[in-house]
Amino acid sequence: MKAISSRHAMLIIGLLQGLLLLALHEWIKAHPFQVQDLLLLAPLYTFVVAMPLGFNFLHGEFTSAKSLWMSTLLAAVITCTALWFGWSVPVEFGADAPTWVGHYWISGAFIFGFSSFVIWFVAMPFAQGVLRSSRWHFPYPKLFHDAWRNALLMMNCIIFTGAFWLLLMLWAELFKVLNIHFFYDLFTNHKFVYPATAMAVSFAASLESVENATLTTMHRYLLAFKTRLLPLAAVILLLFLGALLGVGLQPVWKTGVATPLMICLQCAMIVLVTAAWQDGQQPMPF
Repeated sequence: MKAISSRHAMLIIGLLQGLLLLALHEWIKAHPFQVQDLLLLAPLYTFVVAMPLGFNFLHGEFTSAKSLWMSTLLAAVITCTALWFGWSVPVEFGADAPTWVGHYWISGAFIFGFSSFVIWFVAMPFAQGVLRSSRWHFPYPKLFHDAWRNALLMMNCIIFTGAFWLLLMLWAELFKVLNIHFFYDLFTNHKFVYPATAMAVSFAASLESVENATLTTMHRYLLAFKTRLLPLAAVILLLFLGALLGVGLQPVWKTGVATPLMICLQCAMIVLVTAAWQDGQQPMPF
């Protein structure tokens, strides 16, 4: 019964999330966008996305009450950064703010959204540790396990939701062949898209407690093949650093894409070294 009630709670949270996202969409449609609206919209969107997602990731192990207050706390912290983001745009760009929003809104929102997701993802294992032990004690093996479990669960949610929508589109296209457009019109209507997508993500997250063995198997498989890529990444890193000694930094900065490339290299090394080290209790493969 616990798994059933847990799934119901997660589906309800997903439905509420979809309805709130739909309400924000309708509000934007009804009101011409002004740059000052970022002060309201950025924190609202951040909280509506982060809080239910955190609840779904925590509720596979913890009670509804614990999952609710911790996911709300994490979402509130990230919402504060969204509040600053929404306030800083009109202040920094002043009269040019509308132009900035028109040309760079997508890239700016992506950078903020990606940064917020990284903060949320890194904070989640610590939140799980607090809920599990009721104290500020974070053994690395537990952090390692929770971080990889969260990554795999996120991947499962994305794959499940993508497959869900592929099937719905197949459904719609099959009936369009018969000149029945009802299902296509329904599935492409944003009033259906928001609740259906949010509930699909929640349902995928609810499967974790039932199919935990599957996640464990995927975890071991991913660690195994990522570990074998570490020597290649290390060779790339050493060759690049050696080449820098000969050519210097100036050609790197002239490319205009040096920072993203450096960050990607660092991320690759962090992920692969972590995969090789695991929780520190296994013999080193190299």
